[in-house]
Amino acid sequence: MKKYCWFTMLLGSLFIVLAACTRAPAAEVGHARDTLLEYFEALHAGEHQRVVELYGGSYELLQEWNPNVDPEDHELLFWYACNVNGLVCLQIKDIVREDRVGDGFVLTVEFQQNNGELFVLGPCCGASDEGNPSQSQFDFMVRKMEGRYKVLDLPVYTP
Repeated sequence: MKKYCWFTMLLGSLFIVLAACTRAPAAEVGHARDTLLEYFEALHAGEHQRVVELYGGSYELLQEWNPNVDPEDHELLFWYACNVNGLVCLQIKDIVREDRVGDGFVLTVEFQQNNGELFVLGPCCGASDEGNPSQSQFDFMVRKMEGRYKVLDLPVYTP
């Protein structure tokens, strides 16, 4: 009986150690989460210099949408993104999922409208909800770059 008990304890301990090795440390997930929250808070507040510091993705789409803006003026490109181009620069209501993917994290979020209600992106361009269902949860990639976490995705687009 004692052998079985020790074997069970040893097996249980091994399982815990293996599970801990495959999960990202809580601090890493926390830094990624904090970066994403700060990114959307800065977008919502119009603090575009801070947004640029937290963003690590491509500016190509913003440059295509705004050909009259200096391609190196990333702050102005984000201003246009939120105020002219239809990107949703709302605050995060909740982070509903955190997944480790390669050397980064995919965080699934819900946004809140200015009145506190959940933001829901409906079907585009006259399509029915059956063929193009409404969406309230959105994924964003956050990865450590140059020693700090950065968001790789632009906000949600609404046509």
